Formats: sequence, C-alpha cells, structure tokens
Amino acid sequence: MKLSTKRKSMLLAVVVIVIVVGVLTYRALANRDQIEYRTAKVERGMIISSISASGQIASNNIPVTTQATGIVKKIYVKEGDIVKAGDKLLTIELDKNGQVAKAKAWASYLSAKSALESAKQSNLVAKRDIKSAEIDLLNAQQSKLSLQRELTLAKSALVAAQDAWDAVKDRPITDAERKQKELALQAAQHAYDLAQMKYDNADASISLDVEQTKLMLKKELESAKAAREAAQDAYYRALESTSTTEAERRQKELSLQAAQYALELAQMKYDNADKDTTATAQQTKLSLQRELELAKAALIAAQDAWDAVKNKPASDADRKQKELALQAAQNALDLAQSKYDSADASIERANLSVSIAKQGAKSDNSAVEKAKADVDAAWLAYQATLPTVIAPVSGRVADLNLVVGMVISGASSSGGGSSGGSSAQGGNGSSSLSGGNESGSGGQKVATIISDNRPIAKFNVSEVDIIKVRTGQKATITLDALPGKTYTGKVVGIDRTGTVSSGVTTYLVTIQFDSDSDEVQPNMAANASIITETKDNVLLIPSNASRSVGNQTTVTVLKNGQPQQVPVTLGLYSDSQVEVVSGLSEGDEVVIETLSSSSQQSASSSSPFSGGGFGGMRPGGGMFPGGSVGGGMRSSDRH
Repeated sequence: MKLSTKRKSMLLAVVVIVIVVGVLTYRALANRDQIEYRTAKVERGMIISSISASGQIASNNIPVTTQATGIVKKIYVKEGDIVKAGDKLLTIELDKNGQVAKAKAWASYLSAKSALESAKQSNLVAKRDIKSAEIDLLNAQQSKLSLQRELTLAKSALVAAQDAWDAVKDRPITDAERKQKELALQAAQHAYDLAQMKYDNADASISLDVEQTKLMLKKELESAKAAREAAQDAYYRALESTSTTEAERRQKELSLQAAQYALELAQMKYDNADKDTTATAQQTKLSLQRELELAKAALIAAQDAWDAVKNKPASDADRKQKELALQAAQNALDLAQSKYDSADASIERANLSVSIAKQGAKSDNSAVEKAKADVDAAWLAYQATLPTVIAPVSGRVADLNLVVGMVISGASSSGGGSSGGSSAQGGNGSSSLSGGNESGSGGQKVATIISDNRPIAKFNVSEVDIIKVRTGQKATITLDALPGKTYTGKVVGIDRTGTVSSGVTTYLVTIQFDSDSDEVQPNMAANASIITETKDNVLLIPSNASRSVGNQTTVTVLKNGQPQQVPVTLGLYSDSQVEVVSGLSEGDEVVIETLSSSSQQSASSSSPFSGGGFGGMRPGGGMFPGGSVGGGMRSSDRH
C-alpha cells in the first residue's frame, strides 16, 4: 500500500528534527568539558614593596597670643603678609588691668633674677667648700708623711737610747760620754730655741698672704739646708777622727738624719705654699705648739742628764736615768706609731668630706640651672604683657581678625560660645575681643603665623608593619580633600612606644612633605604609602597566581596546553605582583584563573590583570585535579 504524499512529508520532517536534535545534543555534550585558562607570562622588572597607613596633617601654625588688655591702637600687618620673628604686629593701649598685669610680671621677673643670684652665690660657697675639703685632704696626706718621719726619728731615738743604756749599765761613765751629754744638751737647747721661734711666729703666719708665707718658708728651707750641711760635715769629721768614740759617731749620724728630715719637711712646706690657707696656718700653729712642748721636754731631759754626769763618775742614779730614757724613747715610739696608724683614717675622712662637698656643689649647679630657666620663663611672661605684640616666628600672617579701636579683654567666657565676639563699648563704636574658647594660660589669641616649613603628616602604622619602617624611607601621600593629587615625602620620625586602643596596637610615624603647598591644611585626612623596599631585574608574576597549602607555595604552569603544579619560592610583594625567587623561568606561562564553557564561572577570584598585558584565554585539555587554580593571596602570605 502506497503512502500518501502528505504522510511522506510528515515522516521526513520528523526524521530531520531527530537528526538536528541529535547533532545539537552531541555538540553540547562535546563542549561540556571544554576548559579555558586566563594566563600571564613570567616577566622581568622592578617591584616596589610598600605599606599603607592613614592619618592626618599636623598643624604648622603658631598662635600669636598676648596677656595685654586694652584698645588696639595700631596694626602693622595685614592678612597674608610675610613677617620675620620679632617683627611688630600690633600695638595695644593698656587699660588698668593690663598695666597691673605688666607690673606683676615685671616684679616676678625681678624676683626670679634675685633667686638666680642667690643660687649663684650658693654655688660659689659650695665651690669654696670643695677647695677647703681638698686642702684638708692634702693636709691629712702631708700629716701622714710628717708622722712617718716622726716615727722614723722615734725609732732612731730608741736605738740611740738603747745604745746609751747598753754602754753604761755594766761599766763606769767615761769623759767621752760626758762630752756627748754636753753636746746633747747643746743640741736640745738649739732645738728648743728654734721651736720657740717658730711658735712665736705662728700667729704672724696666720695673717700673712701666700707670697709672704712663701718667703718665710723659703728662709726656713735655706736654714734647713745649712743645718743639714753642718750636720753632714760634723758626721764626716767624726768618721775621720781616730779619737771619736762609737757613741759620738752614732750621735752625729742621728743629728744628720734629723737634719735631713727637717730639710725634706721644709721643702714640702715650701712646694705647697700656694695651697696654704688661713686654716692651714692655724693647723701649723698647733703643730708647732706640740713641737715646742716636745723640745721643752727634751731640753729638760738633756739638762738632767748633763747635771748628773758633768762633775761625778757614773753612779747607779745615772744608770737609772739611762734606763728611764730608754723607757721614754720606747713610749715615744709607741705614740708615734699610734699617730701614724690613725693617719689613714684622717685621710679617709678628708676624702669623704671632699665627696660630700662635690655632691653639694652638684646640687647647687642644678639649682642655678633651674633659676636660669625661671628667669627665662619670667621674662617671656613679662613680654606677653607688653603693649607691642611681635611675631614669635617667621612665616605668613593669618587669622588676623582685628581692627583699630577694638577692645581686647582678658576675661574668658564660661560658656561654649565662639571667641572673638564684638560688642559696642562706651558708645565709641569700638568692638571687643574677649577670651572665649581661645583664652587661657597662653593669653588671648590675636593672630596666627603659618610657618614656611614644609607640611608634616602623622600616620598610624600597625604592629605588623612598623618593623619594616625606617627613617628616611620615601612615601607618597594623598588627601581626601584633594582628590587626584599625590604628594611625595619621607619618614622623619617613628614613635616606637605605641598606643593601644580596643586591643589594637598602632605606632605613630611622621612624614614630611618634599615640597610646600598652600592647599594642604592642618588636620586634613591623609593616606600614605611608605616604600619599604625595591628590587630591579627580578622575575615577576601576578600576586594572585600562587596558592599556599601548609608550608608549600605552588603555581600552575601551562606546558604544551596542560596545567602542571610547580612549587616556587616567592620574595618581595607589591599590591599586584610578587617576586619569584626560584621555581620559574622568564617566559613561563602561569594560570591566573580557570574558565569553563558550561558554567563560565571563574575558579579563582577575579584578576586585575584580566584582558591586559598578561595574555588571554587559552583552551585546555580537561579539568585537572583540585579544580580551580590561582586564587587570591591570603594576608598571611604577605608577611
């Protein structure tokens, strides 16, 4: 049975539809697994690492204030004028309150000057105390040397007394011994006469000046030299004479030693004459008084010894006298030893006195410095009450809201109203500038001097970034109030103490602009990018081309159209790029993001390099394990 033409046509249409649907279905299934990659090539270039911080412009303005009150009589400048430090700005005719304030400030200045003079006088006294203590120390040291000589002489006297005792205790006295006693008596008499003369002259020495004292000591030194030479001649003659006994030789030797010690003492006194003071002369008098008393005792002992032997042979009494002389010499030695042993304690006390005096002088120096500061402060306070107001620094005049005839009052407003309010005064048409919010301990503000220094901005830097900041680093600055403008500067200061707010620690960094700008005003909001490090001729990839898992960082590289995971070592980061230290070569093609034709969804975050400069879409051969590649860089990867 033959089909009709209509049914044939319908059957043909169905066949065609089935074929078309099949083709479309096949094509859809074929394209479902097609993957495309957005890539970039590894390139060489420079990378700049920086940190960002926010802050504000610091004030470069210096307020001009005055404590003077009255009527503005003359204004020497106008808004915008350039002035130098010390230039006149305006003159005020002082009212009664202003005159009183000026007088009080002057009185305070005079009082501060008087206190400074008192501090200086105290300082001079302290310095004299140091000098006196040093002289006492020197005297103690010289006294020790003198006591050392006395100790030596006492030992020699003991030896002589022992020799004398040994010579007479078992035999009768000889004519030579009588002669020795006579000579000893003469020597004692001379010693007594010399001690008496020195003691009598002690009072005169106290009132003599240094030059007169040196002359006297020079004469004593010459006398001591002559006495030493005479004793030396006598000793040599005794050695050469065959009739001289051993006792006489011994006596001559002791006389020579005594003369030598006397010469050394006189030389020391003369050398130190420039350091002598009235106190030293008084101590010398006491020393001479002791020498006089000892000379008297020695004279009496010698007289007794002479009387005992001059007209009669040696007796038991004479022997007893020798024995007592030996005992006396032993006691004298013990006393000299004790005095010498205590000399170190005297020196130690003198040293302590010097230290105390120096400490006192140091305190007085601090008092003088404080007094000087008080004088400076009092002078500045007085200047603030003067009728002529001057520029405190050089710069440009601003905020000059004054006119001739305006009344400047020192009274401050207790309310929160604006400063500088004007009101009629006494019907004369003048206006009044009262304290308001600008009044205070610094005085009434009458103008502002804008410093000609370059602007300064202060920024808060996080505790993570502050370790990278160093003084001298370059920075770029933008201001919210001046969009589209970028300024350059450098880090000039870092406050490493830091502040904590709501558990967050920040550090203040100061940046100075490289150039001045009239548009930059105090307290404007600012943002800074501080350049911490730069590298040139290094391998670079987009910063979102890497991913980190654990301690390993990898990059997806296309090789022969197939993606491969490559471990890399990264270095310096910038906002959009990262340095590749190892793992890649120049020209390698890295995957930024993966695109699927079925979903057209990126397997990674959108790249700032899409469609520009780092390659384009590349077809691939299928999905690789792990799905998407690249991905945005975590904040922890940057530090």
